Amino acid sequence: MKYYQKLTQNESGELILIIPDELLSKLGWNVDDELQFNGSSDGIHITKKDTTTSDVELEFTEKEALDYMMRAHEAGLSFNQWIAMVLSEYLDNHPDESG
Repeated sequence: MKYYQKLTQNESGELILIIPDELLSKLGWNVDDELQFNGSSDGIHITKKDTTTSDVELEFTEKEALDYMMRAHEAGLSFNQWIAMVLSEYLDNHPDESG
């Protein structure tokens, strides 16, 4: 679904995106939902943030981080997307270790 809306600016200079109620309803979103913004060459893609996930702190050596970033690039994914994919695949294959 494509929808075009101009941003407005408040007194502090912050940009504001007003999403009409009818569009919120059509998307199944609520006013208090957390949204995720991803920029691309054809605009900004907005999705409802998946609240079933958690933040995880990972530690890598510089060599490991570079290797993982290259793998993400080769897969056409952001580093965060690639890490989420790898962790998801691991947990799917090791359900007894997922908590």
